[in-house]
Amino acid sequence: MTSPLLALATSAYKLNGPDHLTALMPHLPAAKGPEAPFSHDAANVLGRRVRHASAATRFLFSTASTLAETAGMQKLLTQNPDRAGVYVAGETIGLGEDLDFDLCVKVHGPDRVSPLKTPNTVSNVAGGQFAILTGIKGPNCTVASGEGSGIAALQLAGLALANARIDAAIVSGIEVSSRYHAMVFPGMRESVAAHLLVRAEDSSRVVFALPWIGMLDTDAGSDAICAAIGAQLPDSVAPDVVLLAWGAPQVEQTALKAALLARGWDATVVDGAEYYGTGEACSGLLALGMAQEWMTGAAPPGRKDKPSPRTIALVGVDQDNQGTVLVMRATS
Repeated sequence: MTSPLLALATSAYKLNGPDHLTALMPHLPAAKGPEAPFSHDAANVLGRRVRHASAATRFLFSTASTLAETAGMQKLLTQNPDRAGVYVAGETIGLGEDLDFDLCVKVHGPDRVSPLKTPNTVSNVAGGQFAILTGIKGPNCTVASGEGSGIAALQLAGLALANARIDAAIVSGIEVSSRYHAMVFPGMRESVAAHLLVRAEDSSRVVFALPWIGMLDTDAGSDAICAAIGAQLPDSVAPDVVLLAWGAPQVEQTALKAALLARGWDATVVDGAEYYGTGEACSGLLALGMAQEWMTGAAPPGRKDKPSPRTIALVGVDQDNQGTVLVMRATS
């Protein structure tokens, strides 16, 4: 059975770090400078409902709750809340709470630890509490597989949509920092990129199939990347843009451009990290949203005098030579 095409119904972002995205995603809040303390729930969306919630939970809910409030999701949650899912990508999002909890037990004893903070030590706490607060009762999971975690989470959500297990999924990446993160990752990006993923409809302006995730034949070689892109493209379709969503240092871009031209593809190659920096789990989902913007409005770099791209290939390569390819296509 052929898997159905997927589409983004709506998206939401917050970023504390590079401010380049504000020009590419007009709805993205401006990044705060280092002189201003960053609040993971600046609008106090949660209030006192979850006073002891983790930073990741507050950041996710204050950003992605708007996706659950759309008319389509509200109808689905009223009639069939088990037909919606939550898929979260995150690596060290609980590091701060875990260490605070453990140090409190070690220094002061277990009687001094608040039981209300115990859930924050669970890896899926952000996605679980988000589902509880929004009334989503379908599949719920957290993916931790490096910088490609966001697209891996999207793949799981897409499989659930393809198998008719759910009718909509909120797919989100979370990156949060703490005093412990700062010791190892100074200047770490903090971000949430959240998408409402649905099956594509006739009215969908941009569609894509399930992403390909696998080992590249050679060490991030340009020919191997082009072969992976070609396997995802429909017949007689060439990519207009190749967006290196993450792992650009593993890719020789001059060689990649030459390999694309050898296949007859005059594609613009863009390094996404130049616009949203690098991080743990959000890069793929930030790239997905940026590509959607390019295909429906804002012109991508290097194509100011050209029409909006019709086909964008998102490519990610990690240090272990695992590749990810997702091809987005405009329908009109």
